[in-house]
Amino acid sequence: MDINQRSGNEDWLGKNYDNIGTIYLQLGDHPEALSYMLKALALRERIGDKSGIAVSYSNLGLFYQQQSDLKEALRHTQAALKTRQELDDQNGMAISYVNIADILNRSGQHAEALQQAEEAIRVSEEIGAKYTLIAAYAYAGQAYEGLGRSAEALSAYGSGRLLAESI
Repeated sequence: MDINQRSGNEDWLGKNYDNIGTIYLQLGDHPEALSYMLKALALRERIGDKSGIAVSYSNLGLFYQQQSDLKEALRHTQAALKTRQELDDQNGMAISYVNIADILNRSGQHAEALQQAEEAIRVSEEIGAKYTLIAAYAYAGQAYEGLGRSAEALSAYGSGRLLAESI
């Protein structure tokens, strides 16, 4: 971070801020985590780094999810998705759909979670993102389970398990 600050490499400085924020989040220092994540977002917005903005929004979504503030988690994760859609970042979109499905399942909004999981499955299959596809099946299973659709939940979980075993 110090090297990038001195050299004026703002692209990498934004990455540094996000990485440091993520480390603080893992360490449980939430005020420092949020501080660095917000610095990253502000810097990336100032320099117009759309891809970095999506990463920052996604990280903030994870931050708020850990804080059990699902409303803010959803807001930031949806902002990440919107930015990734503007960039036509298919892999990033699939990841955002998965993250949104997780948040919606946690919020008890299983029908909406299922829609997001299905989008994640569709995009992940198109681009061959197997690990994201496994997570999408898991969140689809949770959504079906929350909707009381046990057979479909078992099918989704089974699809994820088979794919995981194959890789």
